[in-house]
Amino acid sequence: MSVLSKDSGGDFNVGCIGKDVENYLGSQRRKIFEEGDAQRLYSYFLDRQNKEPGFVFSMQVDNDGCMGSCFWTDARSRAAYQYFGDVVTFDATYLTNIYKMPFVPFSGVNHHHQTIMFGCALLVNEMAESYIWLLRTWQQAMLRRAPSTIITDDDKAMAKAIVEVLPNTTHRLCLWHILQKFPEHLTYVYNKFPDFQKDFRHCIHETITTDEFEQEWNLIVVKYDLGENTSLQNLYSRRDKWVPAYLRSTFCAGMSTTQRSESMNKFFKDYVRSSTMVSDFVHQYEKAIDARYFKEKEKDVRRKSTRAIMKTPFKIEEEAALVYTRKSFIIFQDELFNSLRYQARRLSLTGEAKTYGVTVHGKETPL
Repeated sequence: MSVLSKDSGGDFNVGCIGKDVENYLGSQRRKIFEEGDAQRLYSYFLDRQNKEPGFVFSMQVDNDGCMGSCFWTDARSRAAYQYFGDVVTFDATYLTNIYKMPFVPFSGVNHHHQTIMFGCALLVNEMAESYIWLLRTWQQAMLRRAPSTIITDDDKAMAKAIVEVLPNTTHRLCLWHILQKFPEHLTYVYNKFPDFQKDFRHCIHETITTDEFEQEWNLIVVKYDLGENTSLQNLYSRRDKWVPAYLRSTFCAGMSTTQRSESMNKFFKDYVRSSTMVSDFVHQYEKAIDARYFKEKEKDVRRKSTRAIMKTPFKIEEEAALVYTRKSFIIFQDELFNSLRYQARRLSLTGEAKTYGVTVHGKETPL
C-alpha cells in the first residue's frame, strides 16, 4: 500500500484502501498454491474423515478447479461446543502459512477456564462473502446451534456476516480493540488534559448502570469539548456492543475481548511458521489441538486427586468444592469469603415485599 501511495502522490489518489489491496491479493492466493499442496490438503481431510466419522470439513473450489477457503473441525471440538458454545470469540490472523491466508479460529472457554477450539478456517480474503460462507459452514457443523454471544474485533465485514447468519446472537465488540482507538483519535486530548484518561477510564470501567454511563459520558463530552468529534460519535453510537454497563446482563463467560482467539493464534505459532505449507499446517494444527486437550485432562486429574482448602465454615463452600472445577471453585470461594465483609439488615416490609440494606461491617450507611 505504501508503494501505491508513493507512486500516486498520496493515499487519497490511490483509489482504494489497505483492506482492498489485501482482499485483491487474497483472491489471487488460490492461484499460486504450490503444485500438489491443495490436493494433499484434500487427501488429508478425506483420510481424517474416514478414520474419524465426527470430523467435518468443507472446501471452496472456483470454476477453474482452484481451491479457495477451507474449514474443518473434529469430533472433540464439535462435542465441546455443545457444552461450552454459549460464548464464542471469532478472530482472524495472518502469517500462519506460506500463502498468508487469514487463519480464523472459533474459540471459547471450558469448565477449567481454558481456551478451547470449536473449529477453524483458512480464508482467501476477509470480505463479507467469505465470512458469510464460513459462518454458515461452521453452523452446519455445529448442528445449527447458534451461540448466545459472539465476540469479534471491530470489522465491518464480520459484522455484516453475523447479522445475516446469526441474527439472534448478541454481537459484542472486543473491548481492548475499541479502547485502542481512543488514543489514536484523541491524541490532542490526552496530551492537553492530564485528567482525561482518569475520567474516561472511570466512565468505561466503573459505571454499573447504563444511566450512570450516559451521565458520565455526557459530562466528559462537555468538559473536554468533544461534541464535534466524529470518531467518538461513531464509537458511541455502537456503545451497546462494547460498553460494560450495557452488557452486564449478557452472559460472556468472563470474556470481554478476543484474547482467547489471539492466545490460540500465539499458541499455534509454536507449531507453524509463516513458511508452512497449507497441507503441513493442518497436520501441525492437529498436534496443537492434542496438546490443548492433554492440558484439559491434566486439570481433570488434578481436581480428582487433590482436595480444595476451605476458607469458611459454611456448608455451601464444601458442596461447591465437590461440584465445581478447581478454577471455578476458587472464583466462587473468593466471592463467598469477601461477602463476609458485609451484613444485610431488613429495612421495611410492605405486604410480601421486603427491603434490605447492605452495609460494610462496622459502618451504618448502606451501600
